[in-house]
Amino acid sequence: MGPNWDFFILPSEGLSSGIMILWRSDIASFTMLKTIDQCVIGDLNVFKKGCWMITTVYGNKEVHKRRLLWDCIQEQSQRKIPYVIGGDFNCILSQEEKRLGKKFVFSQGSLEMLKFMNDNDYHDIEMVGPRYTWCNNKVGSGRILERLDRCLLNSMAIQKIQIAMVRHSARLASDHYPIVLKLFDETRSLARSLKFEDVWLSFKTSEHIVSKIWKKNFVGDDMEILNKKCKRALNDLFHWSKNKLKDFSIEKSRLKAEILLPQEEEATNGWLDDEKLCLRRSKVKELNVILNYLNTWQKQTAKVKWIVEGGSNTKFFHSFANARRNTNWISQVKNLEGQITEDPREVEDIFYKFFQEKWKERKCSLDNWPNPWKVLNDDDKTWLRKELTTYEVKEAVMKLGSNKAPGCDGLTHSFFKNLWEIIGSDVCK
Repeated sequence: MGPNWDFFILPSEGLSSGIMILWRSDIASFTMLKTIDQCVIGDLNVFKKGCWMITTVYGNKEVHKRRLLWDCIQEQSQRKIPYVIGGDFNCILSQEEKRLGKKFVFSQGSLEMLKFMNDNDYHDIEMVGPRYTWCNNKVGSGRILERLDRCLLNSMAIQKIQIAMVRHSARLASDHYPIVLKLFDETRSLARSLKFEDVWLSFKTSEHIVSKIWKKNFVGDDMEILNKKCKRALNDLFHWSKNKLKDFSIEKSRLKAEILLPQEEEATNGWLDDEKLCLRRSKVKELNVILNYLNTWQKQTAKVKWIVEGGSNTKFFHSFANARRNTNWISQVKNLEGQITEDPREVEDIFYKFFQEKWKERKCSLDNWPNPWKVLNDDDKTWLRKELTTYEVKEAVMKLGSNKAPGCDGLTHSFFKNLWEIIGSDVCK
């Protein structure tokens, strides 16, 4: 397999579990936990990367027999560790997973599989390659294609895998396409750019930092001065947050533990003195503040614009953020010769050459173009001649969405909207 792979899961026709597990013995060990005729469950202990529970599946074609599979997996699903379930489920979930043959009907088997996934926090992840994983090998109108093989991951597994994606490989002798899930892979670390964090606005210190920078003198025209101030403000805010702000997740865990101690004491003794009651209330208040900070940070990370104010669910936000990352990830592209490549360096080179060609200098003639000014009425001409007022600029800025992707400078609309009283005059200039 070469030196760069750590662990693969591949469904393989002919095995009782419908799946083949490959791992490097120098970095992982596999321990069997439970086996039935439809699945094999075990722990994959990956050195320095923790324990993963792996279930390999060869689901029965009959719905009532497949219920034994769901019950068996559900018994093991209560553990708080990354969990991967993969193999031939002998069940499809929508019309998009079938081509030709009888029309898909949402049957009891599909309903039970979806209920199993929803009840136990399992997610079907993105796939690359042919859409279907099984073919009946017939020709003409009798030919049927279906997606019977898949990998399901729980939220913890999705968070740990940088890009959760299943690859459908080429089908050779079997009527099933092999599918590959790569848990760990060598990744290129990219330089991380600074981005404005909405949670900084929760602290008055952030306003003082920006105000202090805006009072300094910078050299250049109005646009250069604004860019220099913004860059300096973002840099100073980042270093302030790094040195002064504590990790909110660690703080949350600490406060929960400190709140639990007096509660246990009260349950044991039946009462708490006034001093401890007051201390507990202050800790609860402090925890609510930390949860609010976490909520702000998670909303910006996940780019969830429809979440109601005050909603806070760490697992949900992390899952949503990981789903966005997986969706935005470009795993493979075609070069000019029509060949598909997955190598990150080659992908980068293909994009570079494409846009280099797209944006190269071209000669064009501007002669005999129509004069748009002649077709405008007098009112439009009057509005176009008018100078922009500071009120109009402010109104336009305030209507911008706050939780948006930052520009090249790393600043979101929240920065301009919330600090307008300090920076507004320079923006208008």
